[in-house]
Amino acid sequence: MWAIVAHRCVPDQIAHGNPAPRRLVDLSHGRERGWALLKDIRGPAQFLLIPTAWITGIEDPRLLAGGVPNYWQAAWQERDKAADRAGLPAASERIGLAVNSALGRTQDQLHIHIDCLRPVTIAALRTAPASSHWSPVVIAGRAYATRAIAADSLRGIDVFGLVAARARALGIPMAWETVAVAATRGRAGRPLFHVLVATVSPRQPFGAEDLLDHTCGEKGR
Repeated sequence: MWAIVAHRCVPDQIAHGNPAPRRLVDLSHGRERGWALLKDIRGPAQFLLIPTAWITGIEDPRLLAGGVPNYWQAAWQERDKAADRAGLPAASERIGLAVNSALGRTQDQLHIHIDCLRPVTIAALRTAPASSHWSPVVIAGRAYATRAIAADSLRGIDVFGLVAARARALGIPMAWETVAVAATRGRAGRPLFHVLVATVSPRQPFGAEDLLDHTCGEKGR
Protein backbone atom coordinates (compact mmCIF):
# COMPACT_ATOMS: atom_id res chain seq x y z
CA MET A 1 0.00 0.00 0.00
CA TRP A 2 2.75 2.45 0.96
CA ALA A 3 4.74 1.61 -2.19
CA ILE A 4 1.76 2.39 -4.41
CA VAL A 5 1.03 5.69 -2.68
CA ALA A 6 4.64 6.86 -2.42
CA HIS A 7 6.00 5.66 -5.76
CA ARG A 8 3.01 5.86 -8.08
CA CYS A 9 0.16 8.04 -6.83
CA VAL A 10 2.10 10.98 -5.41
CA PRO A 11 4.60 11.25 -8.32
CA ASP A 12 1.76 10.98 -10.85
CA GLN A 13 -0.20 13.69 -9.03
CA ILE A 14 2.81 16.01 -8.90
CA ALA A 15 3.89 15.41 -12.50
CA HIS A 16 0.56 15.02 -14.29
CA GLY A 17 -2.24 15.97 -11.91
CA ASN A 18 -3.46 12.38 -12.24
CA PRO A 19 -3.20 10.26 -9.08
CA ALA A 20 -3.83 6.90 -10.80
CA PRO A 21 -4.48 4.35 -9.51
CA ARG A 22 -5.84 6.41 -6.62
CA ARG A 23 -9.22 8.12 -6.83
CA LEU A 24 -7.87 11.35 -5.35
CA VAL A 25 -4.65 12.75 -3.90
CA ASP A 26 -4.66 15.93 -1.81
CA LEU A 27 -1.23 17.55 -1.57
CA SER A 28 -2.53 21.08 -1.00
CA HIS A 29 -0.61 21.30 2.29
CA GLY A 30 2.44 19.37 1.11
CA ARG A 31 3.35 15.72 0.87
CA GLU A 32 3.95 15.35 4.61
CA ARG A 33 0.41 16.57 5.31
CA GLY A 34 -1.39 15.03 2.37
CA TRP A 35 -3.54 11.97 1.81
CA ALA A 36 -4.69 9.64 -0.93
CA LEU A 37 -8.10 8.05 -1.45
CA LEU A 38 -8.30 4.49 -2.78
CA LYS A 39 -11.32 2.50 -3.92
CA ASP A 40 -10.64 -0.77 -2.14
CA ILE A 41 -10.98 -4.00 -4.10
CA ARG A 42 -13.17 -5.42 -1.34
CA GLY A 43 -16.84 -4.50 -1.48
CA PRO A 44 -18.86 -2.27 -3.80
CA ALA A 45 -18.45 0.93 -1.78
CA GLN A 46 -15.37 0.69 0.44
CA PHE A 47 -12.71 3.39 0.21
CA LEU A 48 -9.45 3.78 2.11
CA LEU A 49 -7.93 7.10 3.12
CA ILE A 50 -4.14 6.83 3.34
CA PRO A 51 -1.61 9.48 4.46
CA THR A 52 1.02 10.39 1.88
CA ALA A 53 3.50 10.58 4.78
CA TRP A 54 4.81 7.27 6.07
CA ILE A 55 2.78 6.53 9.21
CA THR A 56 2.76 2.88 10.23
CA GLY A 57 -0.60 2.79 12.01
CA ILE A 58 -2.55 3.71 15.11
CA GLU A 59 0.51 3.25 17.33
CA ASP A 60 2.70 5.70 15.39
CA PRO A 61 3.70 8.56 17.75
CA ARG A 62 3.54 11.03 14.85
CA LEU A 63 -0.25 10.86 15.07
CA LEU A 64 -0.06 12.54 18.48
CA ALA A 65 2.42 15.22 17.46
CA GLY A 66 1.32 18.81 17.11
CA GLY A 67 0.20 19.87 13.65
CA VAL A 68 -0.65 16.39 12.38
CA PRO A 69 -3.45 16.45 9.76
CA ASN A 70 -6.91 15.43 10.87
CA TYR A 71 -7.15 12.29 8.78
CA TRP A 72 -10.49 11.38 10.34
CA GLN A 73 -12.03 14.63 9.14
CA ALA A 74 -10.56 14.11 5.68
CA ALA A 75 -12.09 10.62 5.57
CA TRP A 76 -15.42 11.94 6.81
CA GLN A 77 -15.44 14.56 4.08
CA GLU A 78 -15.02 11.81 1.47
CA ARG A 79 -17.76 9.51 2.79
CA ASP A 80 -20.18 10.65 0.11
CA LYS A 81 -18.15 8.68 -2.44
CA ALA A 82 -18.92 5.49 -0.52
CA ALA A 83 -22.55 6.52 -0.07
CA ASP A 84 -22.90 7.15 -3.81
CA ARG A 85 -21.57 3.71 -4.68
CA ALA A 86 -23.88 2.14 -2.09
CA GLY A 87 -26.91 3.97 -3.49
CA LEU A 88 -27.32 5.97 -0.29
CA PRO A 89 -28.06 9.70 0.03
CA ALA A 90 -25.18 12.10 0.54
CA ALA A 91 -24.04 12.55 4.14
CA SER A 92 -25.71 9.26 5.05
CA GLU A 93 -25.36 8.19 8.67
CA ARG A 94 -25.09 4.62 7.40
CA ILE A 95 -21.46 5.29 6.46
CA GLY A 96 -18.77 4.86 9.10
CA LEU A 97 -14.99 4.96 9.52
CA ALA A 98 -12.61 2.45 11.11
CA VAL A 99 -8.93 1.88 11.86
CA ASN A 100 -7.67 -1.53 12.90
CA SER A 101 -5.08 -2.23 15.58
CA ALA A 102 -1.48 -3.16 14.88
CA LEU A 103 -2.46 -6.74 15.73
CA GLY A 104 -5.40 -6.89 13.36
CA ARG A 105 -4.28 -5.10 10.21
CA THR A 106 -2.75 -6.37 6.98
CA GLN A 107 -0.76 -3.25 6.02
CA ASP A 108 1.84 -1.28 7.99
CA GLN A 109 0.67 2.06 6.60
CA LEU A 110 -2.14 3.91 8.32
CA HIS A 111 -5.43 3.65 6.45
CA ILE A 112 -8.95 4.58 7.43
CA HIS A 113 -11.72 2.33 6.13
CA ILE A 114 -14.77 4.21 4.79
CA ASP A 115 -17.80 2.00 4.20
CA CYS A 116 -21.37 1.12 5.13
CA LEU A 117 -22.10 0.32 8.76
CA ARG A 118 -23.52 -3.05 9.70
CA PRO A 119 -27.19 -2.91 10.71
CA VAL A 120 -26.25 -4.26 14.16
CA THR A 121 -23.83 -1.34 14.57
CA ILE A 122 -26.46 1.22 13.62
CA ALA A 123 -28.98 -0.33 16.02
CA ALA A 124 -26.49 -0.36 18.90
CA LEU A 125 -25.52 3.28 18.40
CA ARG A 126 -29.14 4.42 18.46
CA THR A 127 -29.36 3.28 22.08
CA ALA A 128 -25.74 3.91 23.10
CA PRO A 129 -25.06 6.47 25.86
CA ALA A 130 -24.78 10.01 24.49
CA SER A 131 -22.14 10.82 27.09
CA SER A 132 -18.95 12.86 26.82
CA HIS A 133 -17.32 10.22 29.04
CA TRP A 134 -16.31 6.73 27.90
CA SER A 135 -19.21 4.32 28.36
CA PRO A 136 -19.44 0.58 27.66
CA VAL A 137 -21.40 -0.74 24.70
CA VAL A 138 -21.56 -4.24 23.25
CA ILE A 139 -21.88 -4.65 19.48
CA ALA A 140 -22.13 -8.09 17.86
CA GLY A 141 -20.76 -9.67 21.04
CA ARG A 142 -17.71 -7.41 21.21
CA ALA A 143 -17.06 -4.99 24.07
CA TYR A 144 -16.38 -1.39 23.05
CA ALA A 145 -16.19 1.93 24.85
CA THR A 146 -18.00 4.84 23.24
CA ARG A 147 -17.71 8.57 23.72
CA ALA A 148 -20.23 10.91 22.13
CA ILE A 149 -19.34 14.31 20.70
CA ALA A 150 -21.98 16.84 19.65
CA ALA A 151 -20.71 18.21 16.34
CA ASP A 152 -21.61 18.30 12.67
CA SER A 153 -18.08 17.44 11.50
CA LEU A 154 -14.83 16.03 12.89
CA ARG A 155 -13.02 19.30 12.35
CA GLY A 156 -11.16 20.18 15.54
CA ILE A 157 -11.76 16.72 17.05
CA ASP A 158 -8.57 14.78 17.80
CA VAL A 159 -9.83 11.20 17.62
CA PHE A 160 -6.38 9.64 18.00
CA GLY A 161 -5.68 11.95 20.95
CA LEU A 162 -8.90 10.93 22.71
CA VAL A 163 -8.09 7.24 22.26
CA ALA A 164 -4.48 7.73 23.38
CA ALA A 165 -5.56 9.52 26.58
CA ARG A 166 -7.88 6.64 27.44
CA ALA A 167 -5.17 4.08 26.64
CA ARG A 168 -2.64 5.84 28.88
CA ALA A 169 -5.12 6.02 31.75
CA LEU A 170 -5.78 2.28 31.48
CA GLY A 171 -2.19 1.27 30.77
CA ILE A 172 -3.07 -0.10 27.33
CA PRO A 173 -0.63 0.02 24.37
CA MET A 174 -1.98 2.11 21.50
CA ALA A 175 -0.98 -0.73 19.19
CA TRP A 176 -3.74 -2.81 20.79
CA GLU A 177 -6.49 -0.26 20.20
CA THR A 178 -8.96 -0.39 17.33
CA VAL A 179 -11.23 2.55 16.58
CA ALA A 180 -14.39 3.42 14.68
CA VAL A 181 -16.31 6.64 14.18
CA ALA A 182 -19.98 6.89 13.26
CA ALA A 183 -22.69 9.54 13.40
CA THR A 184 -26.20 9.48 14.82
CA ARG A 185 -28.75 12.10 15.87
CA GLY A 186 -29.05 13.22 19.45
CA ARG A 187 -31.76 15.24 21.13
CA ALA A 188 -33.77 17.45 18.82
CA GLY A 189 -32.00 15.88 15.88
CA ARG A 190 -28.63 17.36 16.78
CA PRO A 191 -25.69 15.68 14.99
CA LEU A 192 -23.73 13.38 17.27
CA PHE A 193 -20.49 11.49 16.66
CA HIS A 194 -19.64 8.27 18.43
CA VAL A 195 -15.97 7.41 18.84
CA LEU A 196 -15.80 3.68 19.49
CA VAL A 197 -12.68 1.96 20.80
CA ALA A 198 -11.94 -1.66 21.69
CA THR A 199 -8.80 -3.24 23.09
CA VAL A 200 -7.63 -6.36 21.29
CA SER A 201 -5.00 -8.93 22.19
CA PRO A 202 -2.75 -11.38 20.35
CA ARG A 203 -5.36 -14.06 21.06
CA GLN A 204 -8.25 -11.92 19.83
CA PRO A 205 -6.92 -9.55 17.15
CA PHE A 206 -10.30 -8.40 15.84
CA GLY A 207 -10.73 -4.96 14.32
CA ALA A 208 -13.27 -2.17 14.45
CA GLU A 209 -13.52 -2.78 10.71
CA ASP A 210 -15.90 -5.56 11.82
CA LEU A 211 -18.45 -2.82 12.55
CA LEU A 212 -18.58 -2.08 8.82
CA ASP A 213 -20.60 -3.93 6.21
CA HIS A 214 -18.42 -4.47 3.16
CA THR A 215 -21.42 -5.81 1.23
CA CYS A 216 -23.49 -2.68 1.97
CA GLY A 217 -26.72 -4.48 2.73
CA GLU A 218 -26.37 -8.05 1.52
CA LYS A 219 -28.61 -10.32 3.59
CA GLY A 220 -26.85 -12.14 6.38
CA ARG A 221 -24.41 -9.40 7.35
